[in-house]
Amino acid sequence: MATLLGGPMSSRLFVEVRERRGLAYSIRASSSPYADTGAFVVQAGLAKERVHEAFEVIIKELTQLKTKLVPEDELERTKEYLKGKLALNFEDSSNIADWYGRKMLLTGEIRTPEQHIGLIEKVTAKDIVRIAKQILVANKASIAGIGAFPNKEKLLTLLKKL
Repeated sequence: MATLLGGPMSSRLFVEVRERRGLAYSIRASSSPYADTGAFVVQAGLAKERVHEAFEVIIKELTQLKTKLVPEDELERTKEYLKGKLALNFEDSSNIADWYGRKMLLTGEIRTPEQHIGLIEKVTAKDIVRIAKQILVANKASIAGIGAFPNKEKLLTLLKKL
């Protein structure tokens, strides 16, 4: 879900926020799974005078993940990107060690890259909607900014639309 939303240059947020509207220099989404909790983060470098406009677009994209099935071609492109990124990471021995160490520490099991690819392949558009509905919830969301933002209340109101 994070890759589809804000991973490569073909991701939804990159295309909509940066390329089409020119609202951000950088934008991405990521997830950090922890043993007891986690974080799903959208991060953007925005001009403060366009923060509200960009935030509206970001909230719209997040909401669409909860309400509309991802088209099959977009889902397949995202899967191929993830598999390619995994393959490139495994060209470095320190990445290999990191992979196995993290899997053991976080899950208590060792999963091979092939097993991980199998799990990627199993993801469906319905899975993304289901997970988005669980994760992208207004009362669990927060916003943080660096700098002086005009009308902070408007940002919080927009966040409640999630």
